[in-house]
Amino acid sequence: FTYDQFPGSDLNTDWQFFPNSEWTSGSGWTDNGDGTYNWDVTINEETWIFGAFNTFSGNSYSNVIHVAIASNVVISYEDGLICSSGGSETLSVSDTYTSYQWYQDGVLIDGATSSQYIANTAGSYYVIADDTQSNILNIENLSISFSGALSVDGSELTLSADEGMDSYQWYSGTDESAMTAIIGANSSVYVAPLQSELTYYHVVGTLDLCEVVSENRSANIDMFTAPVLTLNADTNAFNNVCAGSPVTLSIEEDTQNFTWYRNDYSTYYTTTSITITNTYSTGTYYVNVLIGEWPEIEVQSNSITFSYFELISPVLFGVTNYESHCSGDEITIDLSDEGYDYTWYAHEGFSYNDTDIVEGITTSYSFTFEDAVRVTVVADFQGCQTSATLILNSYADQSIYVSPSNYNQQYLCIDSVANLTLSEFTASNYTNFQWLSKNGSIWEEISNANNYYYAASDSGYYKLRATSIDCPSAIIESNEYQVKHYTERTLNLYVDQTEMCLGDTATLNMYSNNWTAIQWHKGNIQIGSSGYELLYVPISGAGNDNFQEVYDFNTYVVKAKHNSCPNGTKITSNAVQVKPSINPSILVDMDINSYELTLWDSAAFYLSCIGTEIDLSVEETYDTYQWYTETYTGLDDYAVPGGDSIIGANSNSLVAICDVQWITVEVSLNGCIGYSDPVLLDGWAFQDPTVASYNNNLICNEGDSVMLNIGFPGPWIEYFWLQDLDTVPNSNNDTIWVTEPGEYIVFAYPEQCPDALFTSGLGPYIDFFNAVIYEATDIDGTEYFYAYPWQGNFDYQWFIDGEPYENPWENPFVLLKDGLPGGEITVQITSYPDGCTKLSDPIIWDPSVGISELSNLDLNIYPNPSHGIISIDGIESSDLESLVFYNSQGQKVKEITVIDNMTRIDISDFPKGIYILRVLDKQGNIYAESINKL
Repeated sequence: FTYDQFPGSDLNTDWQFFPNSEWTSGSGWTDNGDGTYNWDVTINEETWIFGAFNTFSGNSYSNVIHVAIASNVVISYEDGLICSSGGSETLSVSDTYTSYQWYQDGVLIDGATSSQYIANTAGSYYVIADDTQSNILNIENLSISFSGALSVDGSELTLSADEGMDSYQWYSGTDESAMTAIIGANSSVYVAPLQSELTYYHVVGTLDLCEVVSENRSANIDMFTAPVLTLNADTNAFNNVCAGSPVTLSIEEDTQNFTWYRNDYSTYYTTTSITITNTYSTGTYYVNVLIGEWPEIEVQSNSITFSYFELISPVLFGVTNYESHCSGDEITIDLSDEGYDYTWYAHEGFSYNDTDIVEGITTSYSFTFEDAVRVTVVADFQGCQTSATLILNSYADQSIYVSPSNYNQQYLCIDSVANLTLSEFTASNYTNFQWLSKNGSIWEEISNANNYYYAASDSGYYKLRATSIDCPSAIIESNEYQVKHYTERTLNLYVDQTEMCLGDTATLNMYSNNWTAIQWHKGNIQIGSSGYELLYVPISGAGNDNFQEVYDFNTYVVKAKHNSCPNGTKITSNAVQVKPSINPSILVDMDINSYELTLWDSAAFYLSCIGTEIDLSVEETYDTYQWYTETYTGLDDYAVPGGDSIIGANSNSLVAICDVQWITVEVSLNGCIGYSDPVLLDGWAFQDPTVASYNNNLICNEGDSVMLNIGFPGPWIEYFWLQDLDTVPNSNNDTIWVTEPGEYIVFAYPEQCPDALFTSGLGPYIDFFNAVIYEATDIDGTEYFYAYPWQGNFDYQWFIDGEPYENPWENPFVLLKDGLPGGEITVQITSYPDGCTKLSDPIIWDPSVGISELSNLDLNIYPNPSHGIISIDGIESSDLESLVFYNSQGQKVKEITVIDNMTRIDISDFPKGIYILRVLDKQGNIYAESINKL
């Protein structure tokens, strides 16, 4: 692979299974025929090159070669070394140019604009001359180091300093802060005698008057003591170590940096002790230890050579291992006798014990064969054992294998059969064939199916029973073979790349020519039987080849018929997904509520309060960013990617206002455009609180109260109530008791969004309980009296001249004038459940005249029904005292007391329904009429 950036230092981990798609994969390798390969590469820029060998478990990578472009601008120096205590090195350009600019470690050096530069510090230097960069030269500080070599007898340490210095002086001491010069130690090599006391050494070198000092290194005789290798093995009474007995080799537990060797080859052992139980592990062992302070020195332990006491394994003959026999065969097994003690065992399983011993056998064993058996002979000599085993099989245990003659027949099509058969070679060894099929859990013989082949016309399980020709008593049954229905056939779909950049192409491929009537489909989110589902729709313009190019991030399937069943239904393949190569995850500063379906992945769903600011971000590793938003109208209305770009949202982060919307970010890196998975931001939805009241919204008497509360449970944690738009004191509760008339409204804050305010909007009107009689004319001209309040949980009792009057009308609060006897009319109204009772003031009813209270007003209110504006004729505005509207529950909904030319009244804001308009003039006359608001 080649690219213009360093690939990393650990390719076998970082690139193991997923090579970087930005790198160029080479082709055109030339096989040299000797296990090596050539690849010609044209270098036009600074390039890194390495090779990969692909195996089933991943890739193995070579070293990395770094190739830089040679420059025609050449710089040079004397030796590239500088004295850290004040030296310098002159860098010179070999040719003449019109301009120069020197750089150190890639940073421009101010004022360094001539053909030479005197460097005073170590670093990497180059010059740009006439816009061309030179070669790079590295200047290093002069330094000195030394290495050690241990003498054969381990008594001396030969110290060797770097060559090339003008002079040397060796120093030693038992304290690093008090080192003294060693007299006469003035060459690059010094032989130091090892002592029991820890001693430090360093060397001082001088080159061109520049003096440098090496690091201190310590040594004593204990440091180089070779490890001691010991052997521990259990010997028997004959002083033998039998094969298989554990043998332990060990060194001191505190030994570090060691390597085990066997027969002069390093081993994989990494512990300070090893245990051996196999003869192939015997040999000569020793341990090499690297000295921590002197890693260039390795000391070797003593060596130990060991082997097991091995017996000659018994040799059995007369029969062949694994050969088959028939029940009743006479078998004789003979043994080659080495003079050991032998014990014979006849057993079924792999292991054996004393119950399997065959008594009275020495070197020959004869018996009548019945079933498969293992015969084992154990040899014993001088406390050690060895053994040999013969396995004798039974014809009755043999297996035969049936399969379809054509594997396309393993799936039954319409009017097709699956020809199940033994191979002819296998069938020649058997006779008396009988095919069986499975009915539930019971195998049943198939009539007239007595050959080694059978044409199965039904799906299900089949097997064959047969008799061995070599052993007529051995009845063999084959494997079970399942013949499947055509619809169980699998159609495999592959895609050449599961990730791609926007604008790239992925190729879907069936890699099979056995299919026809091919139709390609892509994912489409629709509402199905169980909610939103990923369904599939045909790809417009797609052909019927066994491959198809696609360009969208989506999920794909293919549907087709297999050639073996052209009249069958279509089979749907597995689904494959094509995702963006660059697919950052949007990080959100809140918990995910759930995941929602998208075309090729899932979208995180976040639930917050409407209007809340939400911080979103992706990794800050891309070249460009563009955020998108789209209003959420259902999962089936979102395309990936989709939405409108957010103006100015071009960084890796975004502050979004919580609303019902999708958020996606488009990013690019090195020319590849990709998209994040979308996130769905949604707001909590709350139903406004409703107010429930008791006692018909009526206060019976002064000092009584009515309870109001939130009508349905909700997420509310804080409340306040209003009476006629004034705050009710101490009303932070879902329930209040009211003692004064007025309209009551509640405001509440939900627990999930404590800053959001919700209100009941319109509340009940609470009034004192009074019984009143009104007169009205219905829109069809019917005249009647009605009691107020006239709807609610009330009981009504009418009186005429103080005597109870049985009201024939079905509405107990209404008295029709038609047929009503004359007299003083009153009504008693009882409110339930509180049982409060009120008696109205009387009115005088004369069927021939009417009631005196209402006789002075003759008004016309129109239009009735009305959509919003009603007019009053028959009275001047200046004569009006008040206009009051009541709803069907008897609640006052509007009162007008300041009247200025008020003969047209707007009731457009009233909800639809029946209302009572009560008109009072300044002489105390009352007129009432029902109004139908459309």
